[in-house]
Amino acid sequence: MLLLKAFKNRVVFRLWLGQLGSSIGDEIYRMAFIWLSVGFIGADTGYLAALQLFAVLLFGIFGGKWADRSNPYRTMIGVDGLRALITLIPVVFFYLRHGSFIALIVSTVFLSGLGAFFEPALQSVLPRSTKDLPTLRAANGLMSTTIRFARVFAPIIVGTLSAFIATIHFFTLNSLSYLISTLSIFSVRKEISFVPPVIHAENEHVLANFFQSLKLLSTKPSVQKTLFAKTLTGGAWSLVYGLGLALLVHEMDQTNVKAFGMVMGAYGFGNIIGAMAIANFERKNPRLMVFQGLTWLGIGFIGIALTHSFALMLVVTAITAVGGPMNDVPFTDLIQMEFDAHELTKIVRIRMMSETFFALVFMAVSPLLFHFFAIRTVIIGAGVFTLVFGLRGLRST
Repeated sequence: MLLLKAFKNRVVFRLWLGQLGSSIGDEIYRMAFIWLSVGFIGADTGYLAALQLFAVLLFGIFGGKWADRSNPYRTMIGVDGLRALITLIPVVFFYLRHGSFIALIVSTVFLSGLGAFFEPALQSVLPRSTKDLPTLRAANGLMSTTIRFARVFAPIIVGTLSAFIATIHFFTLNSLSYLISTLSIFSVRKEISFVPPVIHAENEHVLANFFQSLKLLSTKPSVQKTLFAKTLTGGAWSLVYGLGLALLVHEMDQTNVKAFGMVMGAYGFGNIIGAMAIANFERKNPRLMVFQGLTWLGIGFIGIALTHSFALMLVVTAITAVGGPMNDVPFTDLIQMEFDAHELTKIVRIRMMSETFFALVFMAVSPLLFHFFAIRTVIIGAGVFTLVFGLRGLRST
């Protein structure tokens, strides 16, 4: 099994453990934030999600010059430390009984923005920590399971603890999860190498770095086209997963957060099955697999919208979720095959910014879509949109 190669690598395994902890914390935070927001402002929660995405976009553009020149170890340690502190801000305001929802919004924006620094740093470490291509691909697959496991365990944790602790303390749990991540990174500090890049101009404008990244991406047209399709349909995925499912469950049962947790858990379960399977494939044609995954997701979204039985919705949601790792993991393989290790921070950041931009567009218009159209109609539309791009990609690959 390919995954055994990743588990045997000390750096990859310890980083995976840390990211598993922080991913579970993030998902707990995300669920609590969405549910509270939907309860307060309904479909207008889409505007808050758009604000979070705008923060990622802004931090990614203007922080690129610094991120490309920094030691990835220091970047990851610093980001996790800041996130652990920022996550506690709403908790403090909650006990002060003053503006806790506003504090939650502000802290969430900064948490989202800081992610634009962490993920590129992590992705640049993996190729340097693996000795061969099979191990690197196994590491990619293993890392992709962190958020998938989180989507299973976080709903269980939320459902179990919701009867015993205030919702605000789900944010306290997230803060603790960042400390777990920090410890895992610290434990492999000696193995994380850093080769300082060649600096052509110390006074380089921050936007120049952004355009250099775009130019680098344009040297690989097939990657560029695949990225466009993947990130554009990623906006439709955000519309469904980020808000559509919450609104659909809320429409069916307005008071049952456990029902929402079950749907999120079903999606997480399907993600795990898909990620574990994909991680053990050799993935000789990653570009083809990306479009197969998009096709799978598109069909699945349509299926979710057409189900009216809650039990059947759980099954269809789990099946749909397999399409996530089916397109995510191969795309990571693709960019690592096409670009050198020192170029990956630029490419990963462009990927994040592209995904963020399209998700921002979709989430910004989501309140209008959900106000003027039925929830199921919007989800079907997102499914058809994704399916078209998947089928077009399959035909051209």
